[in-house]
Amino acid sequence: MWSSAYNAVYNSNAVIEGIAASKSEKLHDNVRQKITAEAKFVRAFSYFYLVNFFGDVPLALTTDFNKTINMTRTPKAEVYSQII
Repeated sequence: MWSSAYNAVYNSNAVIEGIAASKSEKLHDNVRQKITAEAKFVRAFSYFYLVNFFGDVPLALTTDFNKTINMTRTPKAEVYSQII
């Protein structure tokens, strides 16, 4: 459960960062917003299950390995705040 949920979180973060960094004119604003919203939903859904199974969990909001490698657990209330 832990690994698959964090895999979904990582992939969601990658989509969010990729869309934000894209300069393509073919990627229209309404599509950017929709894809970003869907990725944020998947990330929030994954965190919802993580905090319900494990309580406090690391809250990774980036794909940057240097920032996430030594993350400590984030209080459940902060994770819920991010979910909302």
